[in-house]
Amino acid sequence: MPQNVAVPRSRLAWLPNALTIARLAALPVLLVVLARAEGPTSVPAAVIFGVVGATDFLDGSRDDIVDAIVALEPYSADAPRGPFNAGGVDWTFDCVALPIVTNNAFEALDWGGTCVVIGVSGMTTEFHGLYQRLTQVDRGIIGCRAGTISPQRDIPLIIDLYRRGEILLDELVSVTYPMAEFEQAIHAMESGSIARGVLTMT
Repeated sequence: MPQNVAVPRSRLAWLPNALTIARLAALPVLLVVLARAEGPTSVPAAVIFGVVGATDFLDGSRDDIVDAIVALEPYSADAPRGPFNAGGVDWTFDCVALPIVTNNAFEALDWGGTCVVIGVSGMTTEFHGLYQRLTQVDRGIIGCRAGTISPQRDIPLIIDLYRRGEILLDELVSVTYPMAEFEQAIHAMESGSIARGVLTMT
């Protein structure tokens, strides 16, 4: 970790660019995006890791998806997995919150890796895992609400980065709609024809 850097309370607020990240999402079919960024610590990497700069795309519906992820970031050249299931990525983001997806995201972690559950599941939905994956090797599973954002700190920072051209936000928007076309925007999102629609005040 760089010297003289105050680490925020949330583990999500500080993501080094050098980490490998896998995002498991429904788009509308399950897809795994692996990003390998380089360079110093970077907020842009945390903000847009799965949209810009992705290096590998995998079909998340395949039976061997965990093995496929680990093959991209193996324990060594000779063995994909090492002691205590070493090998895999540093961060996984479960954007679906289905038990099988959460389990796959967790199983794809290297030592010290963190699985972030972003998706919202039913109130009684359960998932199961092996305690050995957690102990002694510092793996973890955490939840995330609204991006674990601190609005007073993060929104001005993101706006400043956007204005300086250091992060790409326009590319995250599929289409814009005037407020009068609110229902059309909702129907487009429900049908899956767009990823993100933005309403404008014009």
